Parts: sequence; C-alpha cells; structure tokens
Amino acid sequence: MASTVGAAASRFIKAAAHHAVNAVVIHLEGRADNDTNTNGTDKVIPEKDHRSKVAQVNFSCWFLTVLAALFLGLRIYCKKYRGRGLWWDDHVLITSW
Repeated sequence: MASTVGAAASRFIKAAAHHAVNAVVIHLEGRADNDTNTNGTDKVIPEKDHRSKVAQVNFSCWFLTVLAALFLGLRIYCKKYRGRGLWWDDHVLITSW
C-alpha cells in the first residue's frame, strides 16, 4: 500500500508542478521577443487574455501555497503523534511560513 500512496503522491506533485510551469509559460507567451510595434510603441496584451492568465498564475500560486501548508501541517502532526518534539529545523520551517 505504501508504494501505491507514494506513486499517487508523486503523480500529484508532478501534476502540480506541471500546472504551475504551464501557467507561467502561458502568461509569457502573450509577449513577443520584441515588445515594440513598428511605430515604436509598446505592445499591449488584450485585457481578456490578461485576466485569464492572471487567474491561472494566481491559482497556481495559491495551490502551491496550500500544498506547502498541508505538508508542513502533516509534518508537525506526525511529530506530535509519535511523541517526538520539534527540533530546530521544524522551528525554522514554522518561522519561515
């Protein structure tokens, strides 16, 4: 069962990372290598595309934030459940959070 859980967790983390990378790539695809028009003015991403890309990047950031909080919470819970105290590395993680 542990290998099944590990495989599922691995697929989940790969999918989350893939989604985050795709959101950033989609956001950057709206800009050309040369961001100026022929008349010298800056190109502007259409408002509709801008909103959809912001939503995707925002979702990715919050998703990874919640995922990190979940893993930190599970780490602390497992330490307390097993009767082990928190060490310096746990305190650094909690403080950085």
